[in-house]
Amino acid sequence: RRTTPNINVVVDGMNVALANVPDYEKDPATRRQCALEGLRLCVEFLIEADVAFKIFAPRGWVDDHPETEPLQRSKLLFATPGGADDRFLLRHAEAHGSFVVSNDRFMDHARDRGYAQRWLDYRRVPFMFDPSFAPDPDAVARIRIAADGRAPA
Repeated sequence: RRTTPNINVVVDGMNVALANVPDYEKDPATRRQCALEGLRLCVEFLIEADVAFKIFAPRGWVDDHPETEPLQRSKLLFATPGGADDRFLLRHAEAHGSFVVSNDRFMDHARDRGYAQRWLDYRRVPFMFDPSFAPDPDAVARIRIAADGRAPA
């Protein structure tokens, strides 16, 4: 049963995954494990919150992480052409009124592609791992406002 039918989220998959990799960690296997764990924690949070979501990530990253295949089969993870994941996820968010889970501020898209920085700032959901996935409380409040039908376009 969906309790938040008016909310859609698009996840910047590689951004979320890499945010869980400690800067000090140099071992490639450990870095990979941390990245996959970050994505898993985000997915579990969104499922538990009963929010509809899609994950966009660059094709190369997805191909390098075959562990993501179940997400692809479930039509939750979509591989984008390399280097174009931000464009695809922002276009999707704009077309569907989605919020964007990412720590990327997308300033280059405001500057070079005409996205209003105000729209980007409103729709972006920054997060951290503490060690669970923890979205910014102000962004969660904006999502709740949108679920009530009171969000600006």
